[in-house]
Amino acid sequence: MALVPDANTPIVNDDSPRDIQRTLEHLGAGLKKRWGQNFLIDRNARRRIVETLGLEAIQSEGPLWEIGPGLGAMTALLLERSNRQVVVFELDYAFVRFLRERFGNSERLTVVAGDVCDTFPPLSAQHAPVAVLGNLPYSSAGRIIGALLSLGVPCERMVFTTQRELTERLVAAPNTPAYSAFTVMCQLRADIRRVRDFPGGCFYPAPRVSSSVVKLQPRYNTRPITSVAVLQELLQGAFAARRKTLRNSLGATRFATVLGRSRLEELLRAAGGAPERRPQELSPEVYRLLANKLAELFAGRR
Repeated sequence: MALVPDANTPIVNDDSPRDIQRTLEHLGAGLKKRWGQNFLIDRNARRRIVETLGLEAIQSEGPLWEIGPGLGAMTALLLERSNRQVVVFELDYAFVRFLRERFGNSERLTVVAGDVCDTFPPLSAQHAPVAVLGNLPYSSAGRIIGALLSLGVPCERMVFTTQRELTERLVAAPNTPAYSAFTVMCQLRADIRRVRDFPGGCFYPAPRVSSSVVKLQPRYNTRPITSVAVLQELLQGAFAARRKTLRNSLGATRFATVLGRSRLEELLRAAGGAPERRPQELSPEVYRLLANKLAELFAGRR
């Protein structure tokens, strides 16, 4: 069924910066730098991103989610290429109004207003997505990805466009500059692959940095985490000072205070680590094993 916009809604050419700017002026909406708003104006880039989702291979039932749809360029592709329900999360209320007008006759589209990190948890409990897509704002991409993975949204795959620097952190290997506590947390919850890079000219306004498309396939059941809170506390302590050995950095945590440094070091060795090593040298699996043992020992403690 063709998507016919409301009569009062301007027809936007998603490939034209001039047309996008005219639409923004019509809406009385300016681009908000603090939200990192950039429109993906390269039609081929949008097509490749949607193709990366592999919609034809998804057998599970459920809706598609899109985060940060903006004026709906990617949303239109999702509605055209799939018969599934599409749920979009948009923070800018001017865009929320526009999306509801642009796709007003589509019964398969739901527009959720507000910060996605606040609005998706109750929604995922009732209508878990089969896939999540998003051209994420640079300013909040890490927070959004971390929230989706930490809260265990049960979907088959996620495909995001992010600042290349963030993608490098997501896919970093141990003992590299980009490897961090964020890396460990994300890699324990998903298989992560960098798909391709896009130059700034694919966007309007053109950012000063390149962007990357990253694909995440959650694996919540293969590497269970007993307590996300304990893992986060462990990683925060370990990576507090990258140049320090784990003996020193973990020695300042409550785990060492309660268990004693010697006992904590025994647990670290049993997990496959060593007190003499630095935090960036350990694999995500070592941190998972140590965190799970600590969660078991600290169960019931406050």
